[in-house]
Amino acid sequence: MFRSYLKIASRQMMKSKSFALINVLGLAVGLTAFVLIIQYVSFELSYDTFHSNANEIFRVAYAQEQAGERKNTSARNFVGMTSLVKEHIPEVKAATAFDRTAPYAGFLFGYQGRLLFEPESFYQTDSSFFQVFSDLLVKGNPSFVLKDPHDLVLSEKMARKIFGDEDPIGKKIENRSPSFADASDFVVRGVMKDMPENAHFHANFVALIHQEEVTPDQYWKGPKLYTYLTLSADDAPRVTERLNRLLATLGKEDPSMQGAKAFLQPITAIHLHSNLNEELEVNGSDVLVYLLSALGVIILLLAWINYVNIETARFIRRTKEVGVRRIIGSGKSDLAWQFLVEYGCTVALAAGLAWTLLLAILPRFTYLTGIPIATFQWSMPWIWLGALGIFLAGSVIAGIYPAIFILKLNPIATLKGSLGGTNRGGTLRKSLIVVQFTSSLVLLAFILVIHQQLDFMRLTNKKIDLDKVVSLRNPTVYANADDSINHSDYMALKHKLLEHPMVKDMTSSSCIPGTVIDEYFVNRIKRHQTDPDDPTRFKILFVDHNFIPFYDLKLAAGRNYSPEQGDEENWNTVVLNASAIRALGFASPADAVDQEVDFLLWGGKFQKYKIVGVVEDYHHEAIKKAVEPTILSFNHGRFQDVYYSVKLSAGSDPQEALAYIHDRWKEVFPAKSFDYFFLDEYYDRQFKTERHFARTFGSFAAVAVFIACLGILGLTLFEMNARLREISIRKVLGATAANLVRLLSKEYFKLVLMATLISAPVVYYSASEWLKNYPVRIAISGWFFVWPLIVMVVVVGVASGFQTLKAAGTNPVDHLKGE
Repeated sequence: MFRSYLKIASRQMMKSKSFALINVLGLAVGLTAFVLIIQYVSFELSYDTFHSNANEIFRVAYAQEQAGERKNTSARNFVGMTSLVKEHIPEVKAATAFDRTAPYAGFLFGYQGRLLFEPESFYQTDSSFFQVFSDLLVKGNPSFVLKDPHDLVLSEKMARKIFGDEDPIGKKIENRSPSFADASDFVVRGVMKDMPENAHFHANFVALIHQEEVTPDQYWKGPKLYTYLTLSADDAPRVTERLNRLLATLGKEDPSMQGAKAFLQPITAIHLHSNLNEELEVNGSDVLVYLLSALGVIILLLAWINYVNIETARFIRRTKEVGVRRIIGSGKSDLAWQFLVEYGCTVALAAGLAWTLLLAILPRFTYLTGIPIATFQWSMPWIWLGALGIFLAGSVIAGIYPAIFILKLNPIATLKGSLGGTNRGGTLRKSLIVVQFTSSLVLLAFILVIHQQLDFMRLTNKKIDLDKVVSLRNPTVYANADDSINHSDYMALKHKLLEHPMVKDMTSSSCIPGTVIDEYFVNRIKRHQTDPDDPTRFKILFVDHNFIPFYDLKLAAGRNYSPEQGDEENWNTVVLNASAIRALGFASPADAVDQEVDFLLWGGKFQKYKIVGVVEDYHHEAIKKAVEPTILSFNHGRFQDVYYSVKLSAGSDPQEALAYIHDRWKEVFPAKSFDYFFLDEYYDRQFKTERHFARTFGSFAAVAVFIACLGILGLTLFEMNARLREISIRKVLGATAANLVRLLSKEYFKLVLMATLISAPVVYYSASEWLKNYPVRIAISGWFFVWPLIVMVVVVGVASGFQTLKAAGTNPVDHLKGE
């Protein structure tokens, strides 16, 4: 019997090749997209689950609370937090705190005559690091690898890079970094696992933190270290409450700590649910994961709708077949199995095609999504089981409904040509088409919103000029040379470069646009020394006198640092941005100019500085972040000349200019590597998450629209075939092709209009909620509703019009000769 079912199924597919192809292609593309999306979602949800004790690791985050509102949240916490926890909270099994070298400092080291540099992966911690992250260490004793200030633990990757196949344990690494000027060479005491891509931080070096940074007088000087605890998840609320009671007690003794709050973040939730200041790395977004998950379900739903619509429509032409088979003895169960076998054959072919598509797409999937997936992720089995359940449940429903629809018809009536009750099928079919149109309109609109917002962040409103700027890392910042020598080298390079007409200007600074300003002050700048403590965080950027005109920053009031007067004139002056002026309580930038503020110096004494200029707020870090109060401090000491930036002249050839800069560089720094990048490209790296999401969402949304278009094509093809005699009669009676297109397409246009009315509020609400994630954002435009409508009208018009014109072009006699 089963063989008979297969024969009939294959004959039906061969008889209706177009419909079979549309069904198979729609299901295959839908299944492929669904699996890829689940692959992406599974990877995003798997962050930090590789720790064997992941469910017990929590990060202690910081917030400053005022009037019940959290302000100045930070992923860092107080230096004294681990001591406080160990002394007062017995539920905590282990606690550690660490910091990493700033991006502009890095770690310079040598081994056997080679000089190597790592920018951000050097972590300084305490001896409890490998008690909290207990399964990271693969060589060495976790109780002894970090006992001495000279001890060092390497990642497996770094051990191979430095020592090759040699055993690294006991080997010495020469310290050449000014960040560790007080430390002698390091000795390798352990090797740890390479932290996988789905980790929220990546360390290649782990050493003990400088002792002077963790002394009691530094315990409560503001959030400085990343603090992690291990405890039972059930104890987390109670531990949080006790921590905040302890902090409140400390706040009574130290006014600067008033309002300080701690909250625990499960390590597995940091990547998707945390967006604090000083995050270790750029995190993902739970909103994006939810959107893509919903899109995966929508894509499958559209594929199933296609099948249900086409098959219920096509089965109407098989009513006589069903009637005859029912009369000669076939039971409903036999016919139901026949239809299910036909659906099974379609799904089997679709699955085979989907597997082929997966193998072809997976190598490009990393480029599309930005996540390093070369093979399937099986790390989250419950995700895959849930996805399989959704697919199987939906497939069963999609396969059963057309069979139920046709089996409900009266066999005698079908032989007489009466199809009573089919109107309900037509109503359902129209409802499903509206669902398809609505989904397509929403997705098309959201693609526009995402790309418009991304372009807005990348191309507009930065209020800073990054065009034709080449940035170079200062090589002398890594050597323990005299600051004046460093600056003289910079001036020598600048003089040589400006001799050529291809180079327009040059400046130096501690950070460049696109990098995080890692230096910040709390309670160190005040209108008056006697003002109460303020939790507002002021970032500090060290610049030379050419920084402001170089980047075309606009002065809201006052002037720039004076190059003519020299350091003496600039010593007690300061330039602030507009946000800093507002934070200090000035009514306007003009009111702040020539006013004095008290600045707490490193020696612990306040000194008066005169505000000589106010720059308009500009987005140094990213438009997706709010502009923070910033101090543009004149770099007197020269030790903050971390980046040299060179502006090329308009019309100059970038490659020719780079070659010239490289030659002059080697004249000044013959032993140093030439590390450069174009600043506009570097700045745009901040939008990597949005760019990958836009690409990913856009691609899968296009897949969804493609599947919807397949359904439209299939239905119009069927409708035209079913109405060939009507078309022929109308043509004989004088109807033109345009009349036929208008008559037979207007029903679809009504459905598109209905879908537009349904989709408009959905688009408005979802786009508004998504845009709230960005402090600077586009406005919801009417074009977000008009363009998707135009696209759908064109698609429907082309699909139905093409089929109608094709049907109208046939000879009416061919379809009426049997009447």
